[in-house]
Amino acid sequence: HRPSTPPRATHLKFDASLDLAQRYLISGMHHVALELLFSIDTTTTRNPDNIALYYQTLNSTYHGLGLTAKDPFLADMFKESEAFYRERSRARLKEGSIDYYTVNADILLRNGQPEEARKMLEDRLRSAEVPILDKSILHYWIAKTYQEEGDIDREIEHYAISANYDRLAPVKASRSLIHLSNLLFERGDIDRAYGYIVR
Repeated sequence: HRPSTPPRATHLKFDASLDLAQRYLISGMHHVALELLFSIDTTTTRNPDNIALYYQTLNSTYHGLGLTAKDPFLADMFKESEAFYRERSRARLKEGSIDYYTVNADILLRNGQPEEARKMLEDRLRSAEVPILDKSILHYWIAKTYQEEGDIDREIEHYAISANYDRLAPVKASRSLIHLSNLLFERGDIDRAYGYIVR
């Protein structure tokens, strides 16, 4: 008789596999990430945050596959899977977590509701004790609501605020700074765009 795997060991295996899948995803190895994700036994963890992260990773993987698919049929299929796992992730997110706000903002934006998304994000910013990194993420998504409305000035403003918070937080890269530089470049402000990129 073979002894069963201890509960802690199976939990650690879940974490390690999910971490590896995310690394494959970051590296652009979407199909490898997907294969690994579907091999994970989700019953080995009872932590709802872990399950939410699992579905978020599937959501991101299908998003990447949809962006790179050349076949329109496959692209549509990947988008449907992306939406499916986005909803499954949202159903398991802890209310008040930063992922709760970003996933819901993403869904509202996709449904053509930028004002509702912005109000939700701004309400969170007004609450007490918001960590610096969360402030960066919230302003990044507020910028995206203005992008949806075509208000480039406000979009630039919030990407700049987000990038400034990134400088205060322990992050190695800033999505906001990249978006900010691209917008300034498109406006012809080459010197400022270049200055932000080489920081």
